[in-house]
Amino acid sequence: LAYSANGKPITHVRTMFEDSFSRIWFGSSNGLFYLDRSKRFKELKRDGNALNVLSLSEHKNSLFVLISGKKIFQFNALTLEFETEVLIKNLEQIELLWKFLQDKKGRLYLQGSNRILKFTNEEGINQFSTLLHIKDVPELKKFQTFFPISAEHLILGDDKLVIWEAGNKKIFTQE
Repeated sequence: LAYSANGKPITHVRTMFEDSFSRIWFGSSNGLFYLDRSKRFKELKRDGNALNVLSLSEHKNSLFVLISGKKIFQFNALTLEFETEVLIKNLEQIELLWKFLQDKKGRLYLQGSNRILKFTNEEGINQFSTLLHIKDVPELKKFQTFFPISAEHLILGDDKLVIWEAGNKKIFTQE
């Protein structure tokens, strides 16, 4: 069991991540912690509150933190200062967002149960907007598995494997 510098136990770890500054991050239901260069755990908070973390990712000098499956906080990766809450366009009431993924070119995606979202900066606003909705792939009940190869080539799965290539689907089953 690991403890933060203030003695708080780090439990229920959901995600681990190493950033470009060699810090090891641990996202858990009871906070966001990182191991600094002196091998001590420190906690990153927002407005003095612990964060319920599902996923982490670093993208263009920012640390993205998925909170409770409904919010995304963006921190400066160098200073660890809070920058903004990232807009999630058309968030559905029952939708749960799960994890961040990046393709080979470093484009950032967010996987949810009903949608695959892509990170963009439109008119100076950082946001995640729908790239693909489950309605576009009726062969799947939900997006259980997602892997981005590029913006045009996605691998999706639940009980079937779907390769999405620029709007065209190839469906594979166990038959």
